[in-house]
Amino acid sequence: FRSAALARGLTARVWEGRRLGLSEMLVVPQEATWLVTGNNCRPDGDLARRSFQARIDAKTSRPWERVEFKHPDLLAWVREKRGDILWATLTMARAWFAAGRPPGKNIPTFGSFERWVETIGGILEFCGVADFLANRHHFLDRADTEGMEFEQFLLAIRSKFADRAFTVRQLLQPQTWAALEQLAPGSLRPEQTDGLAKRLGKTFAGYEDRRFGTDDLRVVRGGSDGHTKATLWRVIDSNA
Repeated sequence: FRSAALARGLTARVWEGRRLGLSEMLVVPQEATWLVTGNNCRPDGDLARRSFQARIDAKTSRPWERVEFKHPDLLAWVREKRGDILWATLTMARAWFAAGRPPGKNIPTFGSFERWVETIGGILEFCGVADFLANRHHFLDRADTEGMEFEQFLLAIRSKFADRAFTVRQLLQPQTWAALEQLAPGSLRPEQTDGLAKRLGKTFAGYEDRRFGTDDLRVVRGGSDGHTKATLWRVIDSNA
């Protein structure tokens, strides 16, 4: 699941965009909560770090046939008990606030959503529901396929060049590229050969200084080749 527009909107207080079919620009407050449902959804790119997972496993291949529910008609029960549910929710929040808003003890850092994590995690832990966002790292490891692909690609480049600088042309030498192409990100797959050198250079520029994996692997500029003036690149880790 990928959407650059949604990724921007999730961390924006105000959304600006063109109204569909018109030249009119809209400026509106971003106050929505976004939910995505699906089977084994994997948000890619920047959406992964802006997401958290609520996984449901019915433990059956035919979940629509289940009958052992405490509230068989859940929507009807919610409509009937709406006042009680709101009262219980507000009581939980008020109790946490009256206690001095104690912070959760084991809540992970969630950049751009710090206040939300502090509030929701604090309320839940105060009311006895521990391990808020405890599955976050597992979710990110499975979700960020783009990051995992590029990390493996950088590891392969590093095994060839160590920390030496290289040009895109050197990387695409037949003997060298033969060992790398199967680990290349999707946009650089072997079957997509047209303009590969240009796309590879743009890929490095787009990922420049972005860190991957536990070793903080990243690609950085290493100056330019003295003869061809082509950009030199290096793959370095956390020790550099």
